[in-house]
Amino acid sequence: MSSRRGIIKDKRGRNYLIRFEEEGKCETCSMKEICKIGAIEEAWIEGEEGLEPGDRVEVAVGESKLILLSFLVFIVPILLFFGGYFLLAGHSQLIRIAVGLALFSLYFLFLNLLERKKLKSYSNPEIRKLPQDIS
Repeated sequence: MSSRRGIIKDKRGRNYLIRFEEEGKCETCSMKEICKIGAIEEAWIEGEEGLEPGDRVEVAVGESKLILLSFLVFIVPILLFFGGYFLLAGHSQLIRIAVGLALFSLYFLFLNLLERKKLKSYSNPEIRKLPQDIS
């Protein structure tokens, strides 16, 4: 599980502004833009009721979510390209490549639209309040 510790700075309903304490280990991760907790100093994150400004929290994204997002971003486009290429085995190589690239491109357009709604909400991290004695 990828996690970072931080302090709640502000609260609006179930949304919390969290300022992260240490630099994350996400700089080299290609999923940091979707993950919501990577390579940022602070973020608004939806969480459970009962947290207050000043509380120390740990924000975590489950590994299964990151694996699914990685699969959607990296593996599916490659499968679509090769699927489009090999599906048209009787046609010229140029047409096969064009269809593979078209499927690849359409999938990324689909992901771009989906990212705005589903992917970012799916990758919402969990917020857990830390006990006072943990530094």
